[in-house]
Amino acid sequence: MAIWNKRVNEGMDEHADLRIAVLIRNMQTREYVLFEDAATRFVPDNYRWEFNRNGNLEGFGLETGEHTFTWQPHGGQFTIIRTVPPSARKFTINRNVPLVEISQVLAYVDYREDWIEIEPSWNQLPETC
Repeated sequence: MAIWNKRVNEGMDEHADLRIAVLIRNMQTREYVLFEDAATRFVPDNYRWEFNRNGNLEGFGLETGEHTFTWQPHGGQFTIIRTVPPSARKFTINRNVPLVEISQVLAYVDYREDWIEIEPSWNQLPETC
């Protein structure tokens, strides 16, 4: 949660209205749901924490009792559980569109390395990862 909050702080330093885009996909049916939500910081003391039978740490809101987080220590994955809002956009890709290799796309647009500058602070994971 500290890593999440740090990333949100960094984003809010640069952008007043920081948003999180969530894409839910079903690759078999080519159905997708897309929505965005405000980026928020979380206070660990506002949640009850317990391990589930798989050894994952789960966080439940103290006021609501709702399951809000799951941390999988073996894979290092932190999941924030969100409710899909009514404003979410559902869409389906109706054609079996072939995948295009990224190298083909870059060649098509005549990409050059100097188009992008990667800042070192965003290129390194924190030591706690």
